[in-house]
Amino acid sequence: MAKTSSQYHTAAAGNVTLQTVTNATATVAKASASDPFGVKCDNTANSAPVWVKFYDSATPSVGTDGAVIILKLPAGVARTFIFMQGNISFSAALSFACTKTSGGVSGTADPDSGVKVALAHT
Repeated sequence: MAKTSSQYHTAAAGNVTLQTVTNATATVAKASASDPFGVKCDNTANSAPVWVKFYDSATPSVGTDGAVIILKLPAGVARTFIFMQGNISFSAALSFACTKTSGGVSGTADPDSGVKVALAHT
C-alpha cells in the first residue's frame, strides 16, 4: 500500500494523508492527537458498498475496536465529506480502515478492490 503525506494549505495548517489502496488493515494518518477537516473516498472500483472507519488509536483492531466515525460509501461512487473544524477530535491518534461488511464494530472483510482515501487533518 502506498501512503503519502503532504502539506495541506488551509487557514489552519494541516496535512493530507493519501492512501491509494485502503482495506481492512488500519492506516495511521497521525500517531498523535489530530482533528480531521475532511475526507475524499473513492469507491468507484467496487460494485458493493464499503464502510470507511476512523479510529482514535494508532493500533486499532479492526472488527473489535469501536470507531469514532463510520462512513458508508455506496458502490461505484466517490464522495467528499467535510468535518466542521473543532467538532471532532482524536486525542490519541488518527487512523482509518475500510471494510465491505458491517458498518458497526464488526466487519473485517477487505473490499473486492482498493478504496482510495485522501484525509485532510491537523
